[in-house]
Amino acid sequence: MPVFIPGQRWVSETETNLGLGIVVEANDRQLVLSFPAAGERRTYAIDNAPVGRVQYSVGDEIVSMDDLRIKVDEVATIDHRPPPHCRPAQG
Repeated sequence: MPVFIPGQRWVSETETNLGLGIVVEANDRQLVLSFPAAGERRTYAIDNAPVGRVQYSVGDEIVSMDDLRIKVDEVATIDHRPPPHCRPAQG
């Protein structure tokens, strides 16, 4: 079973229109994700959550909700959360 840590990024495999989800809470039974772009929140059974982990790689370009484009320079893992090291993307 995956490890769910608050702050991690996941996507719903059944509701891809929700966009990027952020782990708000996880316990032995439930997983709660917030989907800020859609203004939604979902609660899943922890052992049957239809979600996939989002992990960025060096060179990936990420576009924020405000249309800010950033490029990932480095990725490190801290407490099961890989915080991307980014810079503004060109163009």
